[in-house]
Amino acid sequence: MNPFHSISSNLAFQHLSSFWECETTEWPTRADLSRGCRVRFVAPHEDKKTFSDHYEVRIAERKEVETRLGCWHDLCNALIWKAYPKSKWALNQRYYKSLCKRKEEWSRSARRSPEEDLCTVMNENAVLIAYLDEQDKELVQSFLWHELFWQRREGLAERMELFFWGHALLEKSIHPYIGMTGHGIFIPVTKDFFASSIRERIEHMDTVLHNLILGHSIFSARDLSPFPILGFPGFWNDAENESFYDNKWYFRTGRKVRN
Repeated sequence: MNPFHSISSNLAFQHLSSFWECETTEWPTRADLSRGCRVRFVAPHEDKKTFSDHYEVRIAERKEVETRLGCWHDLCNALIWKAYPKSKWALNQRYYKSLCKRKEEWSRSARRSPEEDLCTVMNENAVLIAYLDEQDKELVQSFLWHELFWQRREGLAERMELFFWGHALLEKSIHPYIGMTGHGIFIPVTKDFFASSIRERIEHMDTVLHNLILGHSIFSARDLSPFPILGFPGFWNDAENESFYDNKWYFRTGRKVRN
């Protein structure tokens, strides 16, 4: 069965349906996923004994992304690669450069460096936040969720748009739950952005994020903004009620995120 049938109405996947290029109604093969993509999706290599066998190194050196068949997590990753090839490649290059700095003492059990931790968090859990109004951004950074999601609810979806970039976060959206939170990356846009096609919006987000990653504008996880996904209009039925935002465990107060 084509897995997209089960998530066709899911807002988290709304930008990705046009990148579904499987020619059958079955779960896509690696060849299906590789078609038109800058990387190839290949079978996992279980016995990773050498540096070149490392998942990220294999991508950087051979453009091969290990992918399990019939696995939502890996399918989500493949779709993000197809939709955001420039920024995905840029993040891989940051990870790879960090790994190369300690290539000689590398081992399979070695702990990630802070740079690699950042890359992993982004790769798994980032949500790109296209925003028009600085006040909306400031409310996110100040953890003022009731003000953002309820008091400024009218027109919010016309001033702000979420693009799921972390593939683990995308997978979580299939079975959303209270507590589901993304690591937000703000990308300012103009009114014209919201009038453009989905493909054009994705290409813009891909290019801007590519530049942010390679320009090292994001230094640590503290530069990412916690964003309770289910508070945004359209992602959770209970969010239509003001009382939903009284859940202080989910809509937490917290640290001020760096600009």
